Amino acid sequence: MVDAAVLALIHSFCQMPMRGCYASHQTLADILHVGKRTVCRSIQTLRLGGYIEKREGKQRYPDTYTLGARGRAVFYNEEETSPRHAKLASLKDIGEAIDF
Repeated sequence: MVDAAVLALIHSFCQMPMRGCYASHQTLADILHVGKRTVCRSIQTLRLGGYIEKREGKQRYPDTYTLGARGRAVFYNEEETSPRHAKLASLKDIGEAIDF
């Protein structure tokens, strides 16, 4: 269930004007009330599963996470990938959609 929560949180950051999740692992952990290492493991699992993608940061800029192809399929309709048409999903629905 932590993987679903991390994916939902990254998705919410991607809806902001910067269009990506620039938050540190510690910030994500603090928001979810879990340990930093738990978030790191979850991000690794989501990256390997194709749910999120990582863009390497440069110098003082942090790494950025965005939704991967499988992550977009969890949140958006097949016909429309615009954030305005996002499916409403509970963490349970997201957890069921993530099939590891």
